[in-house]
Amino acid sequence: MQSKIIYKVNPDYPAEARASRLEGTVILNVQIGKDGHVENISVISATSPLFVDSSVNAVRQWVYSTTMLNGEPVAVLTTVTLNYALTQ
Repeated sequence: MQSKIIYKVNPDYPAEARASRLEGTVILNVQIGKDGHVENISVISATSPLFVDSSVNAVRQWVYSTTMLNGEPVAVLTTVTLNYALTQ
């Protein structure tokens, strides 16, 4: 059974990026532990380094349902994409 997000924190839009009218995307590699909590995060790519800290800080707080394999909880890796877009 795959894990699903059960608690999600949206990242803050960095003030410097907002002031510069900068939009972008951050892609993270995330390890979800057996208990559903995020254990490790690494950055795969980022449109701007301004978005990295807020992305990592938000995803670190996410909680997933436990992933089960043959009736046992397992740690899994997933990719998370966060998009930063200014509203008009």
